[in-house]
Amino acid sequence: MIKSKKVNEAFLNEFKGALFEFLVSQAIARHYDLEASFFASLSSSTLHTLGQYELEVRHAPSLLLKNINELVEQTSQHIIDSISFPVRGIELLAKSNESKKSEADLLILGDSDNLGISLKLCKERAAINTKSAGVKSIFKKYFEWSPQSDSYQKEFNSYIRFSFLNMASSLYALYDLDYQDGFCEAWKDAGLPDRPGELDSEANQLVKAHYSRVIQKLKTFFDQLIHEDKELFMRSVVQFLGFSAQELIQFQCLYYSDYKFSRIKMIDYNKLMKLMKDVSLSDYREGKSFFSLLLVDHTLQVRVKPMNKFTVEGMKVNFGLSESTTI
Repeated sequence: MIKSKKVNEAFLNEFKGALFEFLVSQAIARHYDLEASFFASLSSSTLHTLGQYELEVRHAPSLLLKNINELVEQTSQHIIDSISFPVRGIELLAKSNESKKSEADLLILGDSDNLGISLKLCKERAAINTKSAGVKSIFKKYFEWSPQSDSYQKEFNSYIRFSFLNMASSLYALYDLDYQDGFCEAWKDAGLPDRPGELDSEANQLVKAHYSRVIQKLKTFFDQLIHEDKELFMRSVVQFLGFSAQELIQFQCLYYSDYKFSRIKMIDYNKLMKLMKDVSLSDYREGKSFFSLLLVDHTLQVRVKPMNKFTVEGMKVNFGLSESTTI
């Protein structure tokens, strides 16, 4: 059994993203002399969690803390320059906030106008995660316009169950364990991991084969949906790009490998529509856990991943946008 650095990197990405959102919100609040009310709006649990995240980032072997001030300053200034109304408040939206709308990370509050801001902190040339969707609800939630959405969802869920049990039985056989149905106490009692990055190579290949089967099945449904109604399919893709509402503005802070600032990229609904002039699907590459939606000058990668643990049936579909030219 080996433990991959990918596990720690995934947590670091979560920590630094949350800290970045907080620091940008704080900088904007300070600019408008609203810092006191901004802090008053944060719960004690939120502040405690952010403090823990800061400690984790401080102990991480990276140059993020050295360069984060410039990343925050550049991003907050670009946001301030885009605001065209008197600002009365800044609200940081927690990930679990049920009132959170349209993928906004913070809200700029005015007397009658509110502006939702989505923040992305990403390395240059890397795909920017724009959306995550649960595999067991993706068709019912995002493709409800299709008369076949319910049947697609039921068929997909059944296939995921079949593929998951196939993976489980193969892993149990590999480690010479008595298999029953899925993962049970025998797996845990044997001291075996539940995160794919901690598996040895042979076991990891069995998990990857499961992902490959699932993504290939998902692509067959996407092929059918785009042929049913391309225009409606494109409207669904807009949501996968992180825009459930037209009034949202996304600011992407891009940095180089040493966390030195590169540039700010702003995408609003009008720029998004330029990407959506046409959409097509790439061919599936055997053995991969992703395929791509080809947009104008951009690619939206569609990838399946576990919900942290591969020993549970639930999975998520991650969407990541990468560019070939600047828009």
